[in-house]
Formats: sequence, structure tokens, C-alpha cells
Amino acid sequence: MDAMAAVPIVNLLSGKSRVFPNLAVTTKPMTSKEKLLLAVENSVSPFTVIGTAAGAGVGQAMDTNSGYGQGAEGYFKRWGAGMAFASSNQLIGTYAIASVIHQDPRYFVQNSGKFQESVRYAVSRLFVARYDDGHTGANWAQILGPLGAAGLANTYLPSENRTIGNTFENYAISEGIAAGVNVLREYWPHINKKLGLPSMGLDSGPGTVGQRKVPPTSNNPKQ
Repeated sequence: MDAMAAVPIVNLLSGKSRVFPNLAVTTKPMTSKEKLLLAVENSVSPFTVIGTAAGAGVGQAMDTNSGYGQGAEGYFKRWGAGMAFASSNQLIGTYAIASVIHQDPRYFVQNSGKFQESVRYAVSRLFVARYDDGHTGANWAQILGPLGAAGLANTYLPSENRTIGNTFENYAISEGIAAGVNVLREYWPHINKKLGLPSMGLDSGPGTVGQRKVPPTSNNPKQ
């Protein structure tokens, strides 16, 4: 952990992750158009596609949303529902809400190097977020985005699952998954570097990324 924490975060985050497009690599404020593009990237990222595919398999094994049935048809209906939930969550939270209230929808890695501290920080990001002007406040995009997506799901879920209880159950599950994914995001820059995964280039300028000051640099390596 100590060795991991010693690696300059500006080098670890110098390229935009394809797996987690919303990992911040610069503190430069985003435009509404950029937030829309980020919502789209998040919706079709490898993590989202593979994660919802795995979730559909678990759901079929447990026969959740039983109205979808079994077999290949049931599986793809569950997968489609998962992708629809993820996309609506992104469009409502990452784009619409974040644009209206000028919230920054990206995840700023803390990079503390300490597991317990990283977990606390990751979970806290469900409720606290950075805003376009640099101050921190309530993470309304994360709080209301999944709730709106859970409500919208009542238009495509099987009729027996369109209940208030099911809506809030889906919302709670989504927030729990988000907390776990945030922990993974905390360590993803290091994992990405170790695995040598390709990434989209994005200039990382001076400023604060996560909780650390990073100096200006003109020759950041691309990951």
C-alpha cells in the first residue's frame, strides 16, 4: 500500500480510463455537452456492459423479475432491463441533474493508500460531490439519478414488479452496488497501470485531483 501511495497520482490518471470513463484526470470544469458525452460513455463502458450481463445471469438464476421467464429470451430481457436502468441513471444523474445544478459528475480518486480510509471515502462519495466551481456539496446526481431510473423502470419491468416497494428496493440495490464500484474506482488507476490497459488520451492539467495537489506537467505518460 505504501509503495502504491508513493506513485504520483498525476501519472496514474494521465489517461482517461475506458473501463471507468468518469474517473477524473483534470479539475477543469465540464460543459453540459461534455457531461452528456460522459453519460453516454458510462452507459456503454465495458464495466457497464459486462456488469449488467453478469447481473442478468444472477437475476435469471434467482428468477427475479419472474415475468421475464427463463431461457435465452428471459436472459436478454433482464440484460436489456439492466442496460436501460444504467442508461437512464446516467442521463438523469450524470447529464440532466449535474448540468442543472452545476455539479461535477466525475469521480475524484483520493489515492490515500490506506484501505479503510479509501473505503470510507468511496462510500462518502455517494453523498458528497465536487461542483463545477470547486466547492463540495450534496451529491444530488448520485442520490436522485438512481431513484429516477428506478421509477422509470416501472415502464418496462413485468407488471407484477411495478410496485413502490420494488422501486425503492431497486434503488437501494443500485446505491449498494455504487458504493462497491467506488471502492474499485479508488484502486483502478493502479490496476489499470499494472495491467497496461489502453486508455483514451486526455490532458491532465494542474490542480487538485482527489485530495492531493498535483503540479503542472507537460509530459505526462499516456496509459
